[in-house]
Amino acid sequence: FIEQGATRIDFMWQPNAAQTLSLRKIGYREALIRAGITPNSHYEHEGHIDDPDFIERLIASGATNIICSNDETAAHLIHALELHGKTVPTDIRIAGVDDIKFAQLARVPLTTMAQPCRELGELALNVMIERITNPSLPARTISTNATLRVRESSRIS
Repeated sequence: FIEQGATRIDFMWQPNAAQTLSLRKIGYREALIRAGITPNSHYEHEGHIDDPDFIERLIASGATNIICSNDETAAHLIHALELHGKTVPTDIRIAGVDDIKFAQLARVPLTTMAQPCRELGELALNVMIERITNPSLPARTISTNATLRVRESSRIS
């Protein structure tokens, strides 16, 4: 969205989201700051995709570039927006996180951040084995890189 010139990018999640939500919100805010955009809490939306009032408020807020907390939420949001007469990506552009299998097969292929799932699994296993072997090891943070998969849902038409 930033490379396409967006100066407002919203972030959306559903209630009772996974633990990773807080980290994803931090990443969203950090990306905005690095792009010279001041994060605005009015552009962060929590609500149920199946609540028509929530979708109407989201549309009325002026959101046109929305990052969803995960791909499932993004796919459901695309459908909900279409029920409210909006098309993706013509009216509103959407991106998700995870790159689940159906993301590229959706009616509107979904732009998403692909996590290196195999690498994450291998890292988790190795850390667990290290911890079992040496329980006194200090806590640590391990980072991996995600890959942006740009697809139709985020393109300016």
